[in-house]
Amino acid sequence: MTTEEFLEKFKKTYKEWGKVREAHYSKLIKFIDETNPNSPMIYNCINNDWINYKNLISVLGETLSKQFNVNELSQEAKKFLSDFYKELERSFYLERIQLIQHICKRGEEKRDPLPIPTMAEQIDSEEILPDNPALYQVRW
Repeated sequence: MTTEEFLEKFKKTYKEWGKVREAHYSKLIKFIDETNPNSPMIYNCINNDWINYKNLISVLGETLSKQFNVNELSQEAKKFLSDFYKELERSFYLERIQLIQHICKRGEEKRDPLPIPTMAEQIDSEEILPDNPALYQVRW
């Protein structure tokens, strides 16, 4: 198989898998945005969905190795494929970090409701829950 044939076939396969992979990951992020990851049941759903995503990437690697027999490839194609596998691992690792950060951020948003104004602020405004939005900002 020539390098051009390999690249053409590879691009076609990767394009199909890229759409599936991107759709699955964006669906996972959307689910996190719409739910409360502090709930154990929701967190388990997120974890199971992540495992499915991880398996999807493993299937992509297996599909590529079945589709392209390493013995029939040129040196350039072999190098390209090995670099692609390294990049796939790296991008998966970065996506995992990004997902964990997103879960933590969303968990903090759901865990920390807006603070109730202090007694002095309530007395000054003569309201229990004043209309002034500045009174609802988090103060550390």
